[in-house]
Amino acid sequence: MKPERPVIVLVFAILNLVFGGMGILGFVCGGAAMAFVFAVLSSAPAGTTMPSFPSGLITFFAVIFVYGFIMAVVLTLSGVGLLNMKPWARNTAIAYSIITIVYCITTTIINITYAGPMMQKWQKDLQEEVAREQQRKGQPPPPTMNDPTQSPVFNAAVSIGGAIFGMAYAVALLVGMLLPRVSAAFAGGDIRSGLDWDRDRDDGLDEQ
Repeated sequence: MKPERPVIVLVFAILNLVFGGMGILGFVCGGAAMAFVFAVLSSAPAGTTMPSFPSGLITFFAVIFVYGFIMAVVLTLSGVGLLNMKPWARNTAIAYSIITIVYCITTTIINITYAGPMMQKWQKDLQEEVAREQQRKGQPPPPTMNDPTQSPVFNAAVSIGGAIFGMAYAVALLVGMLLPRVSAAFAGGDIRSGLDWDRDRDDGLDEQ
């Protein structure tokens, strides 16, 4: 007999399916966009001295893409399992939450200390090269503008904000899966027993 499913498990099962499905679709589209961008960068016309994109960033982005796609699939499978009250699905959701929290903290540190500064340096080198190329052609250089995205403070704020947003659902999912009534339901216990016991105790106090 399938264990009785608490409402909170149903809610997280649906959310896992929604977020996981959106993640899979997003990473498929994002992967195609990344492939297009790298193809454009690698097929620059002869004589163009465009600064090469840092290989470390390419590896970093590739790891993030593969990780994100795998975790989106894991989240989706967890949602399917939660709908059917499979114990492995609860364990998977807990593991997903813990890994996601650690991942968000780690990538935030990497973004602030390495990826962000490297990306800003490459963008600056690219802008300087474009300006030199226009000067060689006798064209006026492009106007210089203060780009807020080139600020280390802006990069740190975006990284921290993204980490908080990314961890929010993972924390909620972890708390939900560790609730006593959820643990009891997956262990085969009656999730109503605690409620019934509380009701009987209140009735006894009323009678006194």
